[in-house]
Amino acid sequence: MVAGYRPPSPRHRRPLAYMTLPRNPRVFDVLTGTVFLIPPVGVAATMGVVPLFLVAGLCALRIAVLRGQVKACFPMVLTALVVAFTAYGCLSAVWALDPFRALSLTAKLGFLSLCGMVVIGVLARLEGDERRRIERALLAGFLFAALLMAVAVIYATITDDSLWSNHSGDPLTTISKGETILGLLLWPVAAALWRESGTHAAAACIAMAIGGFFFLPHVAVLASLAAGAAACFAVMLFKRRAAVIMGLAFSALILLAPLLMRAVPSGDVMFEKVGSVYPSAVHRIYMWHFVTDRIAERPILGWGMDSSRRIPGAHEKLRKDPLGLWKQEILPLHPHNVVLQTWLELGLVGAALMAVLVALVFVQCARSGTPLFETALCSAVATGYLAAGSLSYGAWQNWWFSFGWIAAALVLAVSLEGKSRMANGGD
Repeated sequence: MVAGYRPPSPRHRRPLAYMTLPRNPRVFDVLTGTVFLIPPVGVAATMGVVPLFLVAGLCALRIAVLRGQVKACFPMVLTALVVAFTAYGCLSAVWALDPFRALSLTAKLGFLSLCGMVVIGVLARLEGDERRRIERALLAGFLFAALLMAVAVIYATITDDSLWSNHSGDPLTTISKGETILGLLLWPVAAALWRESGTHAAAACIAMAIGGFFFLPHVAVLASLAAGAAACFAVMLFKRRAAVIMGLAFSALILLAPLLMRAVPSGDVMFEKVGSVYPSAVHRIYMWHFVTDRIAERPILGWGMDSSRRIPGAHEKLRKDPLGLWKQEILPLHPHNVVLQTWLELGLVGAALMAVLVALVFVQCARSGTPLFETALCSAVATGYLAAGSLSYGAWQNWWFSFGWIAAALVLAVSLEGKSRMANGGD
């Protein structure tokens, strides 16, 4: 899932006795507790994912120090990409529309990336009882979160109100972020369930989850699940080369995104055809065409980190009908597309860094010696994350950025010891 991380080979793995904490064993209990809490907190209070992620980072750092794994948590390629991104984000403050926000946001993202690398480095190297504890905590947390989601949906359906936060007309909008979190966690959860209870239980979990999401109105989670499932099946059917091809294809799409957007019908055309049926989708078309025009004005360096909310013309209102139902800003806060936002703010330089990272993620998924099951699972999560980010959310929203690291860590934690029968079918 993440470039530079390799599963330790069996002959180089430390004995299990070494893998138990020599001092302060409660730190692993806290880490396990955060894994349990991430799914329900992601559903009921999505912004709470960030402090949980930071707690997990502190616990993982303590474990890494005790086990002498600190250096291993910072693989050269991934570290170089994080450093390059952070340096360029800080440099962009020179021409950014809000230099202070550019610097402060880049610093936050750099710190979150350090936490993410440590969490991945520790969870990817767990074995035996510790790995099983993490898997069971994830399963329990996911089940609890699914129950919370069901209660929230039933409550909203009956009362036409949200169970835990304010809304702007549709009470189900308050659970949209939680849906995406559960949709992405479905893949590592299915892997853990498969290990615990077998193939039928994992397949039933996936079928029930997809069936439940199908009746909810939010497209991002369905697109994420569909894209993830397609990636998973492609790898299982065409082996590792499918992951490599996907990585290269996604990288090409990232680099060509502004040009490809020119082929999409204009917002006015889409409004006339489906504006009353899919207003949110049409609004995104207006938004993305506007962003593409601004990208063309500064294609190489971009407008500067976190400049989306200050782009000239972004806050003009769309007034498309006499009833005033379309009095929305053209670009509220961010483009709701991580690729176009990267292009807009960081230009070709930032898009190239993103393309390299995506390519390396998929190439590392497909590296020789990796069980096919792990390759398929990692590809599904990476593809689902990209799909959801291409339809919703801001690229630099702390909860979304943090959850990307969390998803990577959890998928590695449950997949590195893929069952031998899956590994044997990998080539």
